Amino acid sequence: VLNSILYNKNGTSSLGTATPGNAIRVINENGAVAAVGEVGYLEVQAPSIALGYYKDPEWSSRVFKDWVATGDVVYSDSEGNIHHMGRATDMIKIRGQYINPGELEETLQNYNGIDQVAVVSKADVNNVDMLEAYVVLREQAQVTVNDLKRYMLSKHEKYMCPNNIHIVDHLPRTDTGK
Repeated sequence: VLNSILYNKNGTSSLGTATPGNAIRVINENGAVAAVGEVGYLEVQAPSIALGYYKDPEWSSRVFKDWVATGDVVYSDSEGNIHHMGRATDMIKIRGQYINPGELEETLQNYNGIDQVAVVSKADVNNVDMLEAYVVLREQAQVTVNDLKRYMLSKHEKYMCPNNIHIVDHLPRTDTGK
């Protein structure tokens, strides 16, 4: 959908603005149009969008309404450009901030001695979501949790850094290796 509805004519890092004949808006968690810079969910209107999912009326009724919910977490800037933060299904909201766990995993993956990483949200004893990282070290790597915490703080704002980092022997995988 986004390829035909948004166009970046300025070559910036944004997705751009709506192409002629199409409409876009960012909706906040309350269902209102988000303010400039406020993170929300992208919705679109366009004559080229399907009427629904093939043989899936339940999902069609959730996504395809007057405005189509794309599932993208975005914000708009003062020029109306849309900036993509990730997919709603991939984002974690911690203390009111949207965090892309993939970005944090990539940062940890770049640390020398790291083999595999997974970042997840986990409720603490007060039922507040916190970030946790699970890290598998390469053979012979001498990496400590404190090394990783300092590294993350040097690369990201504190709210984005996992509260807990666990060094584990392996990460669980599905039968297909995911």
